[in-house]
Amino acid sequence: NSSLSSMFCQQIKEAKTEVITVMGGPNFPSKDSEVEKFVKERPWVDYFIVKEGELPFCNLLKYIDGDNSIELDNVVRLNKQTGEVEFPNNITRTYNLEAISSPYISGRLDEFLDGRLMPVIQTNRGCPFTCTFCTEGQGYWNKVKRKHKDLVHKEVRYISNAMASLPSDKRRTDLLIADSNFGMYKDDLEVCEVIADEQHLNGYPEYINVSTGKNRKARVLEAARLVNGAMKLAGSVQSLDIGVLKNIKRDNISKDEIVALALDAEEVGTNTYSEVILALPGDSIDAHFSSLEILVRSAFNTVVTYQLMILPGTELGSIETKEKYEMVTKFRVQPRCFGNYDVFGKRISVAEIEEICVANSTLPYEDYL
Repeated sequence: NSSLSSMFCQQIKEAKTEVITVMGGPNFPSKDSEVEKFVKERPWVDYFIVKEGELPFCNLLKYIDGDNSIELDNVVRLNKQTGEVEFPNNITRTYNLEAISSPYISGRLDEFLDGRLMPVIQTNRGCPFTCTFCTEGQGYWNKVKRKHKDLVHKEVRYISNAMASLPSDKRRTDLLIADSNFGMYKDDLEVCEVIADEQHLNGYPEYINVSTGKNRKARVLEAARLVNGAMKLAGSVQSLDIGVLKNIKRDNISKDEIVALALDAEEVGTNTYSEVILALPGDSIDAHFSSLEILVRSAFNTVVTYQLMILPGTELGSIETKEKYEMVTKFRVQPRCFGNYDVFGKRISVAEIEEICVANSTLPYEDYL
């Protein structure tokens, strides 16, 4: 929704100049030169919050309210007088996730636990892997920080009770856990035990939407067993070619464990899926087909193939990486991400545009097709 949000900021700013506009999210460049271009192209946005946003946003509110002693960490802005982009002195992380109060337990999300929207929780934040195509592959995110298990348990129980209070024909039966590697850590098993209790008491959740851990196969399988097969196990290899894995800095993930995952998953009665991305650096038609063949023979229930989306803020999205691997990219409208909107009496069309790699030094465009 980046283009849509930006459009609303622009129209609101033009109509009411006193309104302060703030944007955040992962779709923000990491190189200073690219940041300057990005910010200057969006002069209707007063502040951009980069990386984690909760505490920097609270500090920004205090600053706007007149507290000039506040250090605006994680905030980038365009100086309207000089036309220059101002960068923060510090880019900080919240290492104590208890500093962020639970919107569930506080009751702030009660109206949204309506059986139509999917509940979302996060038990930990960060990812130890350095995949170049992912915004969490940056060093900023490499230390994984957890919520206290008691807080996670309270959130799961709160959501489960809310779902149980709805009429049976209006309940959601699924839960989204927004962790990057769920099941890979010992504390995840305790979360699964709480979920199992709620399954027994309230029949919730029947399905857990989650990205499971890329290593520690035995623990991930135990997590799936504890929740009675409610989560589909991810064996997302992206490629099984050694050269490709090295190029995308994913060679610290055990591909043997991932392939074995599908065979062992049958024992705990759960489904599996794997993902492959076409046109990664070093990819070729033979390497891609080989990865697909191995996954099919490994008995994954589902194999999903993706094109390589170039995300702002990733190492793979940098100009240097594109030049190094002679990446050719094209642009397209994202499926279903377009619409017409009436804003202050104006009819405005907006579409989200994605950049896709269609060739590189080892994969000709003809082979890509």
